[in-house]
Amino acid sequence: MMLLQPVILLLAIATFGNSLFEGFNEDPVFDGYDTDGYAGLRDGYGDAYAYENSNTPASAKELQSLDDIDAFVQSEDFEPAVVGYFDSDSNADDLKAFKELASAEGHIYRFAYTTDKESLEQKKYELGCAVNVYPPIKFINEKYERNRHRYPGKSIANVQSLLEFIRQKAIPLTGELTTKSSFRYENVKKPMITVFTAIDHKRNPQGWHYISKRVRRVAKDYQSDAVFNIANIDDFAHSMEEDYGFQAPISNKFTYTGLKNGNIYYKLDEKTFSVDNLVHFLKDFLAGKLIGKEKSDESHDDEQGGEMFGEGSKVVKLTKDNIKQVLENPTADMMVEFYAPWCGHCQALKPQYERAAEHFKSDNGVIFAAVDATAVDIPAGFEVQGYPTLYFVSAKNKKRAVQYDGAREAEDFIEYVQEHRTTVKKVAEL
Repeated sequence: MMLLQPVILLLAIATFGNSLFEGFNEDPVFDGYDTDGYAGLRDGYGDAYAYENSNTPASAKELQSLDDIDAFVQSEDFEPAVVGYFDSDSNADDLKAFKELASAEGHIYRFAYTTDKESLEQKKYELGCAVNVYPPIKFINEKYERNRHRYPGKSIANVQSLLEFIRQKAIPLTGELTTKSSFRYENVKKPMITVFTAIDHKRNPQGWHYISKRVRRVAKDYQSDAVFNIANIDDFAHSMEEDYGFQAPISNKFTYTGLKNGNIYYKLDEKTFSVDNLVHFLKDFLAGKLIGKEKSDESHDDEQGGEMFGEGSKVVKLTKDNIKQVLENPTADMMVEFYAPWCGHCQALKPQYERAAEHFKSDNGVIFAAVDATAVDIPAGFEVQGYPTLYFVSAKNKKRAVQYDGAREAEDFIEYVQEHRTTVKKVAEL
């Protein structure tokens, strides 16, 4: 009986592995492209919408040696890194500009710098002011792309020029689309090809290899026309249905292909993924032969609030015109949700958030607010790395905004607000 257990386990593993390749019209034979070295675990990134728990710094980290720099670049190998080298005497203004850029963009890119003279000498950056951009090392295949890009400028007099360089060079030929990386892909301002499939870097690295090497074959020839990435079906099923128009039910036994160009979405109808299908799909798009689905402004929250929290909602909608004033000078204790209209987790949270807002509808001392984070500039003091992100803002201590990491049922929100509120209690009944 004991001998049967290993056999049963092996059969189960084989069955699970084969199911991940259903829908492919190519044999799962891993040729020379398998040397990418993607094996490993997505530390902290199993859920594409859980970036509020990420350790991404919001400012530049100072490093003291080349070993520190190597460790920084490799510490989050699914994320890009930007490293600056500065002489503390002759490049003080450049370092200041670099730090300011890091403060503004640190929720999207990781920044670090060094003024260590020995490090500058070893890198032959004695004159200082050198900036290197490292795309995510887990997604780099050095046969086709560089793992480091040096900014050509000798100073950071033009911060916007450096930012544009970072935006272009932080994207690998074929990377993974997540909530956080979606900001980076949007910044490139190119049509985006996304292959939706089942992704599990820990349990099934071979599945990632199989898809990524084939997407890369196309990306290397069409990188001037589009950006290419792969997304986990479980994280983007809602967007696949609502934005691209794929018919439900969405199954992770298949592989789907979509293309986004601005607010127009195109889908490849075949569930069978292949290099040839991907090439034909892209060529038809470039030739203007495809008919896409335009996502109207009504599907996003517009400046007046849109559909996420519509008429009759007790949730106060913040817009680009009032968000800064409201959050910097709150007249009541506030729970604030930062969301994206296309985020499935935000849609799932909506009824609970609405219920909690309804609970306080006659209480002038408490406000439940929401803001489409994709349509505004996030105010200082708020770090939004994933959706939904929630903050509690105190009316009496106006400079204090505390990120809410508790449970997300209506009763949990109500209990938290009642415990932490600073205004006079006038609580309505549910």
